[in-house]
Amino acid sequence: FFVRGGWPGDEGEFEVEKIEKKYGFARIHQLSRFSEARIENPCAHSGLDPGKCGGCPWLGIRYEDQLAQKQKMVEYLLKRTGAY
Repeated sequence: FFVRGGWPGDEGEFEVEKIEKKYGFARIHQLSRFSEARIENPCAHSGLDPGKCGGCPWLGIRYEDQLAQKQKMVEYLLKRTGAY
């Protein structure tokens, strides 16, 4: 599932919004355990609730973990195109 605002290691209740053949989309209902990569988000406007910006979801994640996920994303895309 793709969960907007979710991070690997987050645990909790999620609401399924849509299911495709091989993947689905869900939203966070309530987190019971936060990923160890999470840090306090320095932006007072961040969040996914109505009236919040939601534009910078990576700010609440340790920089090292951001880099690791971005590396995985690039490698995945390069493998899919056959360039890696």
